[in-house]
Amino acid sequence: MRKRLFEGLVATLAIASLASCGDATTTTKTKETTTIETTTETKETTTATTTEVPTTTMPETTTVAPTPTTTNPVVVEPLDLSLDLSTDSFKGDKDDKTIHFYHNYGDRYTEIIDQAKEAFKEKYPSWDIEYEFKGDSFVSDIMDSKVDLALLYRDDLFNIAYDSKRVVNINDYLNAKGTLNNNPIGYSSEDILDFVPAYFNEGLAENFLGSDEFGFKDGDRLSMPFVKSSDVLFMNLTALKEAGYVDESGKVKTPTTWDELFEACSIVQNYYPYSTPLGIDSESNLALNLLKQNGFDFSKDEAPYVAFNATGAAEVLEKLQPYYDNYLLATMSTYGGYTSSLLKKTPEKGGACFVIGSSSGASYYETEDFTLGISTLPGTMKNGNYNRSTLYTGYELVMFQTELQNSEERKLMTWEFIKCLEDSGFQGTFSMESGLNPTKVSTYLIPEYAQYLSSMTYQSTAAMISSLMVDDFYFTKTFKNASIYKAQLKEAVIHILNGENGKDALDRAATIEIPV
Repeated sequence: MRKRLFEGLVATLAIASLASCGDATTTTKTKETTTIETTTETKETTTATTTEVPTTTMPETTTVAPTPTTTNPVVVEPLDLSLDLSTDSFKGDKDDKTIHFYHNYGDRYTEIIDQAKEAFKEKYPSWDIEYEFKGDSFVSDIMDSKVDLALLYRDDLFNIAYDSKRVVNINDYLNAKGTLNNNPIGYSSEDILDFVPAYFNEGLAENFLGSDEFGFKDGDRLSMPFVKSSDVLFMNLTALKEAGYVDESGKVKTPTTWDELFEACSIVQNYYPYSTPLGIDSESNLALNLLKQNGFDFSKDEAPYVAFNATGAAEVLEKLQPYYDNYLLATMSTYGGYTSSLLKKTPEKGGACFVIGSSSGASYYETEDFTLGISTLPGTMKNGNYNRSTLYTGYELVMFQTELQNSEERKLMTWEFIKCLEDSGFQGTFSMESGLNPTKVSTYLIPEYAQYLSSMTYQSTAAMISSLMVDDFYFTKTFKNASIYKAQLKEAVIHILNGENGKDALDRAATIEIPV
C-alpha cells in the first residue's frame, strides 16, 4: 500500500523549470532545463526506475535503572502514566525543567530543530530544550553526562546501552493510556500505522541481539526512528547514450540486476578504454546488499551473532574480483575518496558512468557536463526469484535515564519532545533540507513536501527514488561491537578484490579478537 502511495505521488509530479549554477569554484553559467523522464525497464518480475535530473542549483542546504554513582542514590517514585497528569504539578527550577538533547547534525540544522523546540515550548512553556552538536565525541560524552535524548546510530546505541545501563524503554511512553495537560501521552493505533514499518520496527529489543543483558526483553523498544537514507544508482546518461547502452527506441537502459550493471560497464569500457565504469562509495554496504540478496545475513540470533561468513557467502563476493581486475569498478578505498568525483570526471577522462552512493549526498553530483540519472539499486535474479534488498541507515532517537531528582518527569517531557520531532510536518521540513527520507507516510501527503519532490532537484529526486525502494528496505540486527565487525567486513571486501581467497578473508573478519 505504501509503495503504491509513493508511486502514485511520483506519477502526479509536475515538471519544473529550474535556475542553476555550477560549483562554487567555477564560473557561474546559465544552463537549459532538461526534461525529466521516468524510464521503466521490465525484466520478468523486475522493475527499475531511472529519473533524469535537470542541472540545478542545490539549496544550502520497561525503564532501566542507572548504575548508582554515590552511596546514597536518588530514589524517585515512578509516574503513573495511566493517569491524567499536569505539568503544573511538576516541581523544580529552570535547570530542572531543561531537556538536554545531543545530536550530530551540525549548526546547519539548528534553525530546523528550533521549529520542533518552539512547538514543544508552545505546549509546555515552563520547560525548555537545550541541544548541542557534539561531533564525533558525543558518543563517549553520553557515558558521563546528564543527557536526556540523543540521536545515535544503532550500533553505537547498543554499545552505550550495554555499558551505561541508562537507555529507557520507550514503550512505557508510546503505549501510555494517560494524558498530560489533557492531551494523550501515548500514540494511537493510527499514529503507529503512519510510520514506515521497517523504520518503526528497527528500535525493538529483538533487533538488538543480547539486549537482555542490560534489562530488555523482546517487544521492548530502545529507540524511535528519525530520518533515513539508502544507496541509489547515479548514472551519466549522456555518456551511456554515446556508448550505445540504449534500448530499441534510443533511450538509455536501466540495469535491473548486477549482471546487467556489469554488462553495461563492459560496454562503457569498450567505448571509453580508459574509464573506470563503476564507482562504489561503501564497501560494507556493497557486501551487505549482495549477501542479503543472495540469502545471507550479517548476523544471526544466537551468540556469537556473526553470520556474514556462512558457507557460500564468500563465493558471492568473489564474483567481484575479476571486475576489479579488469578495471570495471573502484571503491572509495581503492579510489581514495568519494566516487562522486569519479562520476563527475566523466569516462572519456578516466571517470565513471555509474556510481552507487547515498541518496542524501545527491547534491555532490551537481554538474553542467552531462545529464544525470538516478535509479534504484540493482538486484539479484536467483532461481527465478528477484531480490532487490537494500540496506537503509539513519539515526535513532534514544531516551536516557538521568540521575536528577525529577528524572521521571524529565523522561515524560523528553518523550513529548520526541513526538514533536516525529511530527509529520517537522519530518517534511527536516527531510527537505537534508535530502533524507521522512519516517511518516503522511509526510508524503503534505503539499509542501509533494512540491519538493516535484521540483526534481538532485536532492529531491534521490529522495524520491530511495522512497520507491521502501518495500525492499532492510536493516541489520546489531550486537555488541557490531560496528567493528562491519569495519572488518569492509576490509575483507578490499582483500577479496585484490585476490585473497574469500572464505579466508571473511573468516578472519568474523573471528578476529574484539576488545571487551
